[in-house]
Amino acid sequence: MVSPLLNASSHTMQISPDVEAQAPGYQDRVNEKDPDSHPLQSDNTSAVAPKYGDTSATYWKLYRSEAEINDKNVVESLMGNTSSMVFLNSLFSSIVASFIIEIYKTLQTSNPPSSAVRINIVLFLSFFLSIMSAVSCALIQQWCYEYLKFAYPRAAPHDSGRVRTYLFQGLHEFQMGRFMYGTHVLLHLSVFLFFWALSDFFYTVDRLLGLISHCSLVASSIVYVLLSISPLISSNSPYNTPMTPLLRTGWVLLRTIIRSPSWLPKWYHSRPFDLTGLPYYKGIWFDRARLYSINAGKRADKLEPYAMKWLFTEDDFSDDDMDKFLEGLPGYMSSSHTIKDQLDQYLTADYILSRIREHFISCATSVELSDEARVARVSSCAKALLHISQYSRGCKEKSSVPGELEKELQSQRAYNQELMDYCQMLCGMDDPTVALRASCIRALAVQGFLSQLVSRDSRTTGSPSFPVSLIPMYKFFFPNDNMGIIRQLDNGHMPNPEDTKRIWDSLLHDGPLVNLTTLAQDVRAGEHAPPSTLSFCWKVLEILLTQLGTIHHDEPTPAQTDFDNLHQGIRTSTRNGASASGRFSIYWTLLHEDGDC
Repeated sequence: MVSPLLNASSHTMQISPDVEAQAPGYQDRVNEKDPDSHPLQSDNTSAVAPKYGDTSATYWKLYRSEAEINDKNVVESLMGNTSSMVFLNSLFSSIVASFIIEIYKTLQTSNPPSSAVRINIVLFLSFFLSIMSAVSCALIQQWCYEYLKFAYPRAAPHDSGRVRTYLFQGLHEFQMGRFMYGTHVLLHLSVFLFFWALSDFFYTVDRLLGLISHCSLVASSIVYVLLSISPLISSNSPYNTPMTPLLRTGWVLLRTIIRSPSWLPKWYHSRPFDLTGLPYYKGIWFDRARLYSINAGKRADKLEPYAMKWLFTEDDFSDDDMDKFLEGLPGYMSSSHTIKDQLDQYLTADYILSRIREHFISCATSVELSDEARVARVSSCAKALLHISQYSRGCKEKSSVPGELEKELQSQRAYNQELMDYCQMLCGMDDPTVALRASCIRALAVQGFLSQLVSRDSRTTGSPSFPVSLIPMYKFFFPNDNMGIIRQLDNGHMPNPEDTKRIWDSLLHDGPLVNLTTLAQDVRAGEHAPPSTLSFCWKVLEILLTQLGTIHHDEPTPAQTDFDNLHQGIRTSTRNGASASGRFSIYWTLLHEDGDC
């Protein structure tokens, strides 16, 4: 099918007169041929060739791209509605027409009864409204085609954008959406008129059949009215019908009449007044979007938990979406727009924590992630878990319910222990790629936790209590240190301040070094893994070394001793040529030639 605007072949392009009339400079050429053809046109309106290098072109191109997306959605919605309406009207009109052909015979007598006249009148009105609804749908489709045809002319970006804005403004000013709504009103009225006539006809044939028909019509009318009223009672009810705006208008008029004694004096003294007293009305026009915004704000404390649960339980939430969620979670938690009454409850729900755990494990098991994506995902998971645990702990500390804090800490401890067990299981797998990758992921997560804890510890005065949720991490890195203090914490007893400070110092000061040593040992044991895996390991080692800093101790701690022994063993092995491949050994030795720990 050839477009009426453009006829193109492989060698030639012909522009139709309609398009040519819109081309820049066309009116000048017309005026040169016939100066009197446009008597109202001034001399200053001559067209100027479009300047495509104009600095506003970028803006107008962006405007056009966004407008095309919006117009496509609007037109597709209108076209979809009208297509289904045309089908329904065609089907319904044929049914009504067949009844008219049969019932029309009751008027052929010399003195037809009044009931026959009434039935035929109602049937004709039903048929007429149905046909008018179909014609309206056809007109809407035609107007949509014409809008798309002329809204984006081939012209300079600013000219094209202005034309689109001019036509789009017309859609709103002339209420095309309300016209579309009117087609539904016509069809609904047509249906009710048809059943009214049908029940009347059955009543003339048989009273029992007519009574049943009348009862069915009344019942369906009551249900229809209730559906129409429900959005007036609860604004988020989806059961809007064409009758709903009429009922709402009647209610507003009644409210306006009741309020008239209060605003008439203001009107008399020329003072501003609100006609309806409702914030979601602009004069007498109902603003549904404003109503939804106001009511949603009033119920935000219930809507936000519902939205979070829907996001994780019913939506198809991909890993990429999860990355974005974790990246924005700290900002969501700290935002002044977030209702924090139930934030602790739904952030610690199982559907969120289990998904974060799965997302964290995918850093080691996924074969599609790049090294940079793995590092970013581990960091976002660690930060999100730490923010959730700290926020939940703070809420439970303020709770007046006894035992809430202890229960939350034990829950966090079980969760952390489960994470450590998952990592240990993956680190012990026979596949060296997965095992080394899991070791790197564990090291990055631990480093992320510890760096956040160190940052928080530097902002606090005194020595805070050691939370039992960190016991799994402490036991993993220091299995034989401070066991008496750990047993006290396990039994629910609070150690003295000196013991608390000692265990904090071990975790925060020696923890990063032990974490680095553990990863280095795992990498050394699996240095025959594929080069791509070792490359990721070296990147992680560099990250840990960069964040390690300088350790100052008068006497070396066990963590420093283990690290020095590992480093010395690798250097000796490299110099003696003990390693066949030597890739990790050489790298590790060169990495430390210029650094001190």
